[in-house]
Amino acid sequence: MNKHLVSLVAISTLLLMAAAHTGHAQPTEAEFYDVYIYAAREDIKVLKMLGMSIEGAGPYGVRAYASAEAIAELERLGYVYYVLPKLKRPAFYPTLAEALDIIQSYQTTYGDIMRVTQIGTSAIYAVKISDNPDIEENEPEVLFECNIHGDEGITLLNCLNFIEYLGDNYGSDDTVTALVDGHEILVVPLLNPSGYASDTRYNGHGVDLNRNFGFWWDGWIEYAAGPSPLSEPESQAMTMFVLQNNPALAMAYHSGAECVDYPFDSHYQRSPDESNFNFLGNAYASATGYITWIINGWDWYSVHGITTEQYYGSCGTLAEVTEISWSKQPSSEDSVNSYISANLPAMIDWVAKSDWGVHGTIIDHSGNPVEAMIVIQELDWPAYSDPIVGDYHRFLLAGNYNLWVWANGYQPQTIPITISKDGKATYQDIMLEPSGEGRTYAFRVIVAYQPLPYEQTGLSYPTWALGPPDGKSASLGKA
Repeated sequence: MNKHLVSLVAISTLLLMAAAHTGHAQPTEAEFYDVYIYAAREDIKVLKMLGMSIEGAGPYGVRAYASAEAIAELERLGYVYYVLPKLKRPAFYPTLAEALDIIQSYQTTYGDIMRVTQIGTSAIYAVKISDNPDIEENEPEVLFECNIHGDEGITLLNCLNFIEYLGDNYGSDDTVTALVDGHEILVVPLLNPSGYASDTRYNGHGVDLNRNFGFWWDGWIEYAAGPSPLSEPESQAMTMFVLQNNPALAMAYHSGAECVDYPFDSHYQRSPDESNFNFLGNAYASATGYITWIINGWDWYSVHGITTEQYYGSCGTLAEVTEISWSKQPSSEDSVNSYISANLPAMIDWVAKSDWGVHGTIIDHSGNPVEAMIVIQELDWPAYSDPIVGDYHRFLLAGNYNLWVWANGYQPQTIPITISKDGKATYQDIMLEPSGEGRTYAFRVIVAYQPLPYEQTGLSYPTWALGPPDGKSASLGKA
């Protein structure tokens, strides 16, 4: 799809160098306060420059983490604010050791359908749930990510409940059985183990992991984003895990609000998948029975270096955020159970939604799977096929589309497809022919800086730097 003849390694290195920055000094647990500031959304940029991690924004104010120095500066500038009380995590939440024991026990308790794998070098475990968990199959993969902020403990409990529900009801409940048999469900219940252990937002290095991911990272604007994109072992491990699996859909869980938000979060312009994101977000919220607030991320508050934009930017995964509860860690077991029970049917429906759209396999003339780029030309955003099986799964609403497929060393193909109505699937297998061309083009974007995110000057997608020449280019910003 584009004109840069550099390899993936070269373009990733180039963008990494362009984005690298010393960043803000990282906080320690004793240095920050959870504050509510009576400020307009337009003040968020100022608050970030004071060294605050923004958590949310509403019609009356902004919630943020702030140091004593930042709070003093707030007072000097005349902002009205109050400090929210720091509530100790209730005793019924598992300790870190207990949580890790629970997660690792799933491979034994539900061994027929689950495998537990450590990803990276930290104590981060992914649970794969499928009828054949030891092999890759031609099935949509769906990801659930939890507890990237260690003080949002209800997200961990939400994912543990989901895993156990699938395990307990497989073979006896037709819906659960069909879900597990027809999908590869991936759950990362505890992405920030050090933060969970210390009951803090940040990891052990004082980095906000949900500001440290590489796609549209910005250490100039975001506080505690880390010294460079993907500087942290947790963000590195999660990025590699997603690249290896290419999920069709993903949901990232947070707490501190009750809403569903979706990309773009780091730029005012709507993503090519705005209609798909909005539809999916409304469907998830409706299935919970209590969430009524569905919002574009930028319209809520701008943020860079987050997981959902990494998944969408690097894999084409349609990834959204659910904020489960206004309380980060509800203090009663009844309240927690109410929230996670309400989210359970929405999670089941989220997996089922991955069946919508276009599906197929991509092979070469010998029948071998090909890892290829798949672009719906009307949406202009890449997704990818699996390198082991060659399968691809792209969520789409009803309509007529043109499917463009390409891989290095192969001739591109464009195939018209029709999704007859919402909820239907179209199957399109593709055989790619060798191109005979010796050139190699960039294939994925892992790290990219977003030039001028606050200026209403139009948007250049980093993905426009990918593929063979097509007349489009990705901007690196003003000279």
